[in-house]
Amino acid sequence: MMPTNTFRALLAGLALATSVACSETAAEIQPGAPPTSDVDAKIAEMFVEGPTQPRDRPDFSNETVLKLNPIVARAKAALDRFDELAPSLDAARKSGDKAQLTALEAELGRLKVETEAARAAFQAEKKALLARKEYYNEIVFAAMEQFVTEAPREIDDAIKGP
Repeated sequence: MMPTNTFRALLAGLALATSVACSETAAEIQPGAPPTSDVDAKIAEMFVEGPTQPRDRPDFSNETVLKLNPIVARAKAALDRFDELAPSLDAARKSGDKAQLTALEAELGRLKVETEAARAAFQAEKKALLARKEYYNEIVFAAMEQFVTEAPREIDDAIKGP
């Protein structure tokens, strides 16, 4: 369970942190630490500043980022609560405590509803973003979308049990 939680946390952190860098209010560029390996050096080369091509679409706007980040944060908050409940759920299943199991499954149901609402809100914002033909970082956006899409599935899998 730990690798999934670690991956989820990294994915959410990446989505939330890097989406801010895509906004029109991103902080000025600061010099980074020197690369520590050949792989790091090659990655750093991809981000070297140079002449830019004019875009025919506006940038990922601050307004869009401010709409998407709270949606991802809602899904993350629900998954964080899920992570708190998972050990109790396992213990209730092993012990056969039906009252505790019913209470935990009810709370997981509420968390699933919250993550489904976040997924629906994200899809609505995605549709609006695409309609505006805004430029956006596809990698960051895909990470955000994957996170909010997988959140309800993960909770549903826990409700269904082993």
